[in-house]
Amino acid sequence: MSGKTYIVTGGTGFVGNNVIRELLRKGAQVRTLVRSKAKADEALKGLNVEVFLGDVRDKEAVERLFSGFEGRKITFIHTASVVLIGGNGDQYKTMDDVNYNGTKNIIETCLKHKTRLLYVSSVHAITEPPRRRLTTEIERFDPKSVVGKYAKSKARASALVMDAIKNQGLNAVLVHPSGITGPNDYSDTHLTQMVI
Repeated sequence: MSGKTYIVTGGTGFVGNNVIRELLRKGAQVRTLVRSKAKADEALKGLNVEVFLGDVRDKEAVERLFSGFEGRKITFIHTASVVLIGGNGDQYKTMDDVNYNGTKNIIETCLKHKTRLLYVSSVHAITEPPRRRLTTEIERFDPKSVVGKYAKSKARASALVMDAIKNQGLNAVLVHPSGITGPNDYSDTHLTQMVI
């Protein structure tokens, strides 16, 4: 992996932070987009990572991540999202905006730069099978068939990615993590709070 270049959104989040650490451990060059300098100073302290401040909803901020990388083969790992379980209307609107429109901006930018995308979706984007059967990967995401506003936002975003793969030639992979916990959780996620 030495010499490979990665862009990671959500570097101060649990998944993004651990992905960055693993990529750096393997000798990759990593650039990340984060919304908070204070959080980045804590979560990424001592790591050899280029930190860009911005928001995935801002197309210009996403485009800046590619500055100076012209002609390089890049893998874009999109981990940034808002996870909200219980909230108010404005918070849900922000969550949907980040999870859906942020992903839309990233898809468009990856298509423009012919960049491979790894999109971190959620198991909640997958329609649960009847009678407690095992959940398997799917190709069609239906926000109407999942429960909860977070699940619907991730299903909508996953559908965008799949549509871009099928109809626009996007080189992408979707992963669907479930409840995860472990070291370097600077976002204090729900599962970490429960374990603590």
